Amino acid sequence: MSLNREERYVVLIPGAEGTSGGLTGPLDPQCRFFPFDPSQPSPMERGIVRDWPALCAHWKQVYQRDLGISRRQGDHPVLLLVPSAWTKADVEIATKFFFEECNVPGFATCPAPVAALFGVNCVTGIVVEIGYDCIEVTPVVDAVPLKTAARLSPVGMVDVARAFLSHPDTDAATRAIPESTLAAATDLWSASLPTHIVPSTTLGDTPIPASLRTAPVDALLVALWSTVVSAVDGSDAAARISLLDAVVVTGPGASRIAHVRERLELDLRLVFPITSTLGETQPREVRFRDTPEYLEGYAGKTAGLAGYLGASLLARLVFPDAKAYVSRDEYETHGPGYVHTKPYGGISV
Repeated sequence: MSLNREERYVVLIPGAEGTSGGLTGPLDPQCRFFPFDPSQPSPMERGIVRDWPALCAHWKQVYQRDLGISRRQGDHPVLLLVPSAWTKADVEIATKFFFEECNVPGFATCPAPVAALFGVNCVTGIVVEIGYDCIEVTPVVDAVPLKTAARLSPVGMVDVARAFLSHPDTDAATRAIPESTLAAATDLWSASLPTHIVPSTTLGDTPIPASLRTAPVDALLVALWSTVVSAVDGSDAAARISLLDAVVVTGPGASRIAHVRERLELDLRLVFPITSTLGETQPREVRFRDTPEYLEGYAGKTAGLAGYLGASLLARLVFPDAKAYVSRDEYETHGPGYVHTKPYGGISV
């Protein structure tokens, strides 16, 4: 059975702070963010699910209450973007949940880094996700993540907030700001560049000097470029040129830290010599890719919407093809493990 009602396709993107997603929107984004309960520990930590019952309860609330989808009708298939750290067992738990608790007519998965590349019209490249509690760098070749070359650094936006609170220039009033508020701030942090003057700003009514906007970010910047270099070094030498031809920077940190992509580009250019005399496998150019400008709703929003856009486009190919997703009949016949026989179910593990 094919599912041809594109207006009913749902994309969900789990993360450490909550779940992003919504109905697909290849032309006009309908992506929303649904945070976890701040009074409870996050069910996900550095891409790994620590509390499956809590995550499933969150998804049930998102699917049925926030998105307003009726479980009784069972007519909204789900495409789930799978974090790189998930195992086969994790994917099977998610498959079982959506069929049994949400009554979906079809379910498919896609590795989150692959969807981000699809969102910038590429199938080969490096996806750099600056997350809440870690940095994940995943090389992808022909829509297949190179899991042996993928790298994770345990430094994220929460560590920037902690560095800010422990900085000697931070006064007592500023230290009262909650860590989660600082990590989620969108107009506070800035990556330092040689030619860029960072102005002072305010957070609410609290003045924040320029030094406190950049100094807490320094450790993250070091972890960022070193993790990218490690992922490139771990990739096959013949693929390095094509990998660095499409670098996609995503995640909350990419949208919350001003000029972070420009700083990463500068750091990488210092690490990778750009010359035509070093052989065929030597990277000659580092190119950063963006969501297409002709899609006005996505232009300039690569950090937050590349994965959602790629998943929205992929859903239009997956759900009309009965061989590309797990149908309810297949789930009832073969169980949740059947997801691994599907095109992207196999890539995701």
